[in-house]
Amino acid sequence: VVAVEEAAPTSIGYGAGIEAGRYLRQDTPGGQATERFELAGRGFFEVGRQNLFGSTRSVNLFTRLSLRPSGVAQTTGGSDFGFNEYRVLLSFRDPSVFGVAETRVTGYFEQAVRSSFNFVRRGVLAEAARRVRDRVSLAGSYSLSEVRLYDERIAPGDRPDIDRLFPQLRLSKFSLAARLDARDDLLDPTRGYVVGVDSDLGARAIG
Repeated sequence: VVAVEEAAPTSIGYGAGIEAGRYLRQDTPGGQATERFELAGRGFFEVGRQNLFGSTRSVNLFTRLSLRPSGVAQTTGGSDFGFNEYRVLLSFRDPSVFGVAETRVTGYFEQAVRSSFNFVRRGVLAEAARRVRDRVSLAGSYSLSEVRLYDERIAPGDRPDIDRLFPQLRLSKFSLAARLDARDDLLDPTRGYVVGVDSDLGARAIG
């Protein structure tokens, strides 16, 4: 005898915590930065909806916030908190658009702290994937993103790596990927291989 109960279409998640770490702070405006130990409160809230419009579509909203003590190097106003971290992520998934491909559209906005700089990033990502044969799949995506750095204390030797990971410009990009999966088991393979080809294209002509 099997008893089946349908899951609730709406799910809610939340949590709170404390983060501890050492960060660079200036005791006076324009003064030398020193490393200080800090505690920061963190929390997240998430809500999702399955079976959207009576179909297999789903939508999910995730938010996260971290409140940090104010510091001269990161103060943006007269509040008791400094450069606060937050992240907002909204995603929509349709497992079969027109019966052709699985798609996902994601929009995000975040602000975060790093050891030698802080950054704000926002963007949107649209993805589509389809299995064309038993072991061959194709995937394509389009992304539009923008990053800005603040409170920079970056050593000259580290600048090229940071510029590569956090390019301070609007980046419009198309991506295409093909993958051949010849493993005997996807979860616990003992033999076989996976071969993939990925390509990206970004140009001023596409934004």
